[in-house]
Amino acid sequence: MDVRKRNSKNQESRVAKEVLGKVTPASGALWGSKGDVRNDLFLIECKTTKKDFYSLTFTVWDKIYVEAIKDGLRIPVMCIDLNNGSKRFAVLCTKDLDPVITYKLPKPDCLKDNIKSSFRLTGVDRRLITNNKKTYDLSVIDWDDFLEVSYFA
Repeated sequence: MDVRKRNSKNQESRVAKEVLGKVTPASGALWGSKGDVRNDLFLIECKTTKKDFYSLTFTVWDKIYVEAIKDGLRIPVMCIDLNNGSKRFAVLCTKDLDPVITYKLPKPDCLKDNIKSSFRLTGVDRRLITNNKKTYDLSVIDWDDFLEVSYFA
């Protein structure tokens, strides 16, 4: 197994343990079982990179969002590890985020002039992402904050 695949498998196992969930067989490639990790509340897509950024596109977010809704109305979350896991972030719709965290992020009216179909994730942030038909208000928070406000810590 190459290093990249091993890092992904390790990330999925770690995330499943942290959220008291299960790793999805075949990393979500099977028809009725999407996402990388699931529990009763969340469907989590895991991404890891050795870079200090991750380019999140509308297409990638929309895919996990739609899969989560179809999969028993779960809340879609992405766990993104930068620098081989030295920085860890959760991405989720702001409406699904605990208000305790939301107040630290930029207000949505500040974002209206910067709506794009992708963005470079490098740290805690709030972005509007669109395909010109549908727009998501996304929040990027530290993974540990996500675990804390989600009652897994």
